[in-house]
Amino acid sequence: MDLFTAFKHWLSSHTVHKRATTYLVAALLVVMTVAVPAGTLTAQAEGLSNSASCPQFTVTPTQDAPQKPVYVKGSGFVPSNSKNVAVELYNLSNKQYQFIKDVTPTNGCVITHFTLPIDPGGQYYVVAYQQSSGVQEQALFTIIPGFTSLKPAKNIVVGPVDPLCAQYGWSPPPGNPLTLGAAGLPASTSYQVEWENKNTTSTTEMASGTTTTSGTMSASFNVPAETAGNYYLFVITSYGPFPIVTYYSGTYGCYIATEPGDGYIHFLWDGEGWDADSTVAFGFNGSRTASTDTKGSFGTQGFLQKCPSPGTYPVTDSGMANGQPFSFTFPIWLTVVSSC
Repeated sequence: MDLFTAFKHWLSSHTVHKRATTYLVAALLVVMTVAVPAGTLTAQAEGLSNSASCPQFTVTPTQDAPQKPVYVKGSGFVPSNSKNVAVELYNLSNKQYQFIKDVTPTNGCVITHFTLPIDPGGQYYVVAYQQSSGVQEQALFTIIPGFTSLKPAKNIVVGPVDPLCAQYGWSPPPGNPLTLGAAGLPASTSYQVEWENKNTTSTTEMASGTTTTSGTMSASFNVPAETAGNYYLFVITSYGPFPIVTYYSGTYGCYIATEPGDGYIHFLWDGEGWDADSTVAFGFNGSRTASTDTKGSFGTQGFLQKCPSPGTYPVTDSGMANGQPFSFTFPIWLTVVSSC
């Protein structure tokens, strides 16, 4: 059964009154053939099929993700207020139609748009069929994966969760948790969410699961502790790594200071997002250093620093990040009281 025959069968099996209407129109055309001179009827038919104001049947774009707009234009339909054109999606995988909308042609021309439904990725036909005239037009369309939700938005600076800050209940850096939803993926298939360093191409799996029967998925995770730089976030299925967005993951750190009155300030300090196997310096009334691991992190460092004169002092971190010298001042300066 070809596509045209299958479509007519689908319509007739679901709408009996439409089949009756088709027979009535056919009978009227037979009567008109007898009553109207052949030359007149031929001229009318040519006027319907060669409308200068309407293009050939086109769908724009020819591929996109669910919930994106699609524009349909086509000519050759019978112009009548009562003879609507049904716009459908035909899934080449499961051989099923999905009704989108009815459109009334103007001067034989159909111009409309619709929002792609949430369906599995793959090849489809966008079909425009006018049952009363038997005119059918179709164009191949591909549903591809795309993000339906993403927080934070792409190209935002994010940072890994700092263990020391988390231990003391401080707010996590921006981007945590990172949440995403995607559609247009293969139905009922396994997926992995990957976080990839654009410079080193090293990847970290952040989530996994199985897509729904509609080809959707959702996930939530904290930005991992990795070296600073640009990162790809993508979903891997049988389609490959798609869709893809980019984030910049920066450096992050935390310090805790207490003054028990013994003449020293007691520090706890850690950090993430520095270059791998590098040295990071902690600046307060002198300098303290720590060595990062292969992920650019160093665990909690505990040390004492002799109390300086009373006052408010900046606290800094400095080292190498994303291959460049980098330093920052912590937003909370340290105030030393006289009892220190």
